Amino acid sequence: SDLIKNFFKQKQLELIHFENAESALLELEKNSSYDTIITDLKLPEMSGIDFIKLIKEKNVSIPVIVMTENRAL
Repeated sequence: SDLIKNFFKQKQLELIHFENAESALLELEKNSSYDTIITDLKLPEMSGIDFIKLIKEKNVSIPVIVMTENRAL
């Protein structure tokens, strides 16, 4: 979201955005040196939980922050 992008920009932190979980997973296969992964529970192709499971299956040990705009949770 723009809120997160603006926060990172103000703190002069690098943020890399992926349009979908699949492209993020492909990048993690090539480069697993990221400090943190931020994901939503609701993603276009899969749930955020499924995304996290796939990350862990690839033995990537990067901390994950899960967020959502779903107010029902």
